[in-house]
Amino acid sequence: MTTTDTLPEINILLLGETGVGKSTWLNSFLNYITHPSLSIAKSSEPLLHLIPTMFTITTPDFQEVVVQVGDPSLAENLKTGESATQAAQIHSFRTPSNIINFIDTPGIGDSRGIIKDGENMESVMAVIKPLGKLHGICILLKPNEARLTLSFRFCIQELLGHLHKEAVSNIVFCFTNTRGNFYRPGESIKSLKQLVSNNLPGRSSASLGLDSGSIFCFDSEAFRYLAAYKQQQDNKDSEPLFSEDESASFEQSWKKSSAEAERMIAQIMSLTPHNLDLTLDLFRLRRYVDAITIPVVELKQKLQLEIHNLEKSREDVQQQQDATTAMVSDLFKEATILKREKLNHLNIVCTHDDCSAPHGENERHFMKICHENCTCLTTGADLNIQNQAKLLQCKELSSGSTCKVCGHPWQIHMAVDYGTKMVAEQQFNSAGAADLLVNFGKTVWKRSESDGIQRRVNELKKELQTIQDATSSLVSMLQANAVDDENDAVEEYMERLIKDVKPGDEHDALEELRDSYAIKKEAFSSVENDNDCKLDMQKVDALLDSLLSLKLSGDCLRQKVNPISEKVGGKIWQRKRCEGDDKDKCNIC
Repeated sequence: MTTTDTLPEINILLLGETGVGKSTWLNSFLNYITHPSLSIAKSSEPLLHLIPTMFTITTPDFQEVVVQVGDPSLAENLKTGESATQAAQIHSFRTPSNIINFIDTPGIGDSRGIIKDGENMESVMAVIKPLGKLHGICILLKPNEARLTLSFRFCIQELLGHLHKEAVSNIVFCFTNTRGNFYRPGESIKSLKQLVSNNLPGRSSASLGLDSGSIFCFDSEAFRYLAAYKQQQDNKDSEPLFSEDESASFEQSWKKSSAEAERMIAQIMSLTPHNLDLTLDLFRLRRYVDAITIPVVELKQKLQLEIHNLEKSREDVQQQQDATTAMVSDLFKEATILKREKLNHLNIVCTHDDCSAPHGENERHFMKICHENCTCLTTGADLNIQNQAKLLQCKELSSGSTCKVCGHPWQIHMAVDYGTKMVAEQQFNSAGAADLLVNFGKTVWKRSESDGIQRRVNELKKELQTIQDATSSLVSMLQANAVDDENDAVEEYMERLIKDVKPGDEHDALEELRDSYAIKKEAFSSVENDNDCKLDMQKVDALLDSLLSLKLSGDCLRQKVNPISEKVGGKIWQRKRCEGDDKDKCNIC
């Protein structure tokens, strides 16, 4: 006969929604796997149980009777709506061929909220960590869930989201209380397949084992009958609780569930055990991603805003520099000036605007000469004086009315002894030179400031890119390795919880959690999926190293990651000390 020391151990993780009846199912399973028939179980003492529990039945005359199995323990809670199992724990029992370790877990969908669900999952991971491997992952479901209720969707997706995708082949589905449904899952199988089809497009129903090889149907009524029968036997004076026909029907129910228990264990033993390190590493990665997502989004917004403000300041510096450049170009300006050239003879010129152009206050540029080298003025004439009769001696003005050359009145003509021409020259702006000196000083200072701004912008952009690359890689790895990478029922589920609680601290906490989830969902949606990305914790630590050693953002992220890492037995990151010039500027180093 095989000794206890050499019996193979089978580790089975038991998961289920709060209220599905895990504790009763475990007690039932122990009895079904131990006793092949109800009659044998009735004659065996004591009543086998793993978890203390209680329930109420009625007598034939409808009097209530409380049936208690074992003694209440600190690990059990019998308040309606709260998970009966308050902390994950291992229940072990021996069969002739093996030792079965059931890891009982607090129910998902606890009425105390999604925060409590997260705490419960932490306790599960802490308990399974020493086991090394899981042979089976048993998800308990109720039969005849005809539609995808919010609670059903949330709980199944939440459970699958914490499992590594390589655990898919170890998942079995156990339906409770199926006696009234011919020991079949009923409408629940349709709902389950629909959930897989709608929410897990990368995982087929076949890959999740939705077939006869991994679906098992039980009923706990035969065990409840046994518990009531045993309690009644202790009370010799009490009336029988069940008729002979009822007892016979429970005998048949026992045989069905006993055979199903044997079939389930045989199936689980045929599977390749799941390496628990994968699911534990996935859980650690999920906690890290959850911890940094909101701070990363906030840091990215902060860095982007600072970059925007710095680049605006750099534009101001450029404008200052452009203004200085413009002032330099204005310091010497090309000007067109009027120049006189002394002549050895007299010219008769017209002051009409068609013939000459004003320049300055008193000067004119004579574009047309009416009589060049005029020798007609025998009696002489005053220079630069219009409307003098002596000018009529000129043959071009001798008509006494208009000039024969330009056709303008003789009175607006005059004699000059010089010629004019327009000449382009560079003129020095002495007033602008003083302004330039002041502005140049500002520009030199601003240029130095601009160099500092550019260094800061480059530093911020580099840090921002590191954050973007590292977080995208972490999220991508999480999405690629979880059975279900996103629970799309979370927001709706939280809305229902918010609606059900009164205004106050809990209400505010749930609203904050809902808003945080929306931010995380948006952040996750921007990451491109890479289904071939393997879960590599050395790479995870390296990516976190790059994030947590960031000069500007590292301290904030370390405060979020280190408490998580300490809980899950991961690396603790220390602040990277500054070197060189950075060390001189750092108040800490």
